[in-house]
Amino acid sequence: FNRKQFASPRNKIGSLLKGLLVCGHCGSYMSPNYARNRHKKLYYYYRCLSVINQNKPSSDACRPYVAYPKIHALVVAALLEQSTESNLAATQAGLDQNNEKVSKAIRLLEAQLQKLESGLAVTKQKKELYLNSLIAKDFTAKERERINEKIDDFSLTERQTQAEAYRQQFLIAENREQIISIEPFKQAVIQFKINQPSMNDKDLTEWLAANVRKIVYKNGDVSIEFKQLIKGS
Repeated sequence: FNRKQFASPRNKIGSLLKGLLVCGHCGSYMSPNYARNRHKKLYYYYRCLSVINQNKPSSDACRPYVAYPKIHALVVAALLEQSTESNLAATQAGLDQNNEKVSKAIRLLEAQLQKLESGLAVTKQKKELYLNSLIAKDFTAKERERINEKIDDFSLTERQTQAEAYRQQFLIAENREQIISIEPFKQAVIQFKINQPSMNDKDLTEWLAANVRKIVYKNGDVSIEFKQLIKGS
């Protein structure tokens, strides 16, 4: 190739992996580009943006160019591999480990919440007794002042305890969002395996956009980050 003829009309080049493919060495996105040889034949590549962005030095290990056919074949093979029994079992094992860790954190938070709610109930009960005593009994001005001070103290404790209880409830809800089911992922990769032989570029682009967050290319291989397996997704 004559590198002086290398161009990057990214808005004109269709690309299955645009916005998904990332260089595994430097973390930069890899952008679709093309080059012409001396016979004017076009060759399409993904190009590591660290080569283009002079403000971000490229890693010595970067492979700035990878041909469309090679990377597309790697990605399809990796996607098909995800639906095998062994890979699904490994994915489930990883999710089980994550979910057990999250469940343990939730149980601890729920215990703390229960303790707070019990304390809150006691505080409310004591406050109610002091309020009732003001109505039912006669007290001197000094005694009433002291009772009102106690009521104020209970009110403050009640607000603080309630605020902490709300915080614990939020943390419990937040943690529950970290529990991941394999079913959406499993359904997506099995459907991909079934439909892949008849999928055109548009179908594949739409499937990738719906299911894949990132594809990392490194040392001639790819690893895929799926949206269904991201915590909180």
